[in-house]
This record gives sequence, C-alpha cells and structure tokens, in this order.
Amino acid sequence: MRVIVKDGKVWFCLADACKALEIRNPRQVKARLDSGGVHTMDAPTPSKNQHGEFTYARPTTFIDEANLLPLYLPELLRFKNPRRVKTTR
Repeated sequence: MRVIVKDGKVWFCLADACKALEIRNPRQVKARLDSGGVHTMDAPTPSKNQHGEFTYARPTTFIDEANLLPLYLPELLRFKNPRRVKTTR
C-alpha cells in the first residue's frame, strides 16, 4: 500500500486500501468519507516501456487515518462524521 507522510501526518492511498479490502469502487467510497481527510497528491508511480523502467508523478487520492477506519467497519460509512452519531441507551 502506498503511504505518504506530509507535514507529519500519514496518508494512505485510497485505491490501494480498497484493493486490499476487496472494495470494487473507490470513487463511491470517496464520496462517503469526510472530505477534510481526503486529498489528491502526486504520488511516485513506477512504469515501464520499450526504453526501460521509470517513475513519474501521478495525481492519486490519499486518505488520512480517520478515514481508513470506516473502510474496515463499513457501517461507519453511513455517517459523514461518526463522532456526531447519537446513541441511545
């Protein structure tokens, strides 16, 4: 999984996280996450062609740790901000 540390904060590649969890459509997941923890950044992407192997920067969607948890617990994806969910006793 591609991980980037930017300004002391860890960011996880959304596509890689979805692939690891066998989630088919990262775009649908992205729409349901807290937008404050979703950023598009240039990520080094390895490739190759007839001239050899190389790396180029490609715009890639990354999510913070707070948005990674709802991928593991799908019921949290129903809420934009899980901290605001009211519970009943």
